[in-house]
Amino acid sequence: KQPGEVIRIASGCKDEEAAALRKMHNEQIKIMSDKFHLHITPDFSGPKHYYYYNKPYGLRHWFEHYLGYPNKNDADDAIIMLLDPDQILLRPLTHDFTDTNTIYL
Repeated sequence: KQPGEVIRIASGCKDEEAAALRKMHNEQIKIMSDKFHLHITPDFSGPKHYYYYNKPYGLRHWFEHYLGYPNKNDADDAIIMLLDPDQILLRPLTHDFTDTNTIYL
């Protein structure tokens, strides 16, 4: 029941891997909802293969190429949640923080 879109950002795929990922996404994921998207970015790990660069620079690539940041302002008030594959949501994330009995950490 989480509102909004779900975008998987995949960085550093070779052409064959990207094609297989797109095929799997279209055949197995997208059929569940039109709100599931896939964004493939270049490899940002550099010549020393520092793979940890893929996450922040892949996110920036998505900001610039999917959202059009900084020129397009449609998502200026959007809430963007970054999850790793081993994380889950226990309840929907919303922008309504009016319940004073709930503590947000």
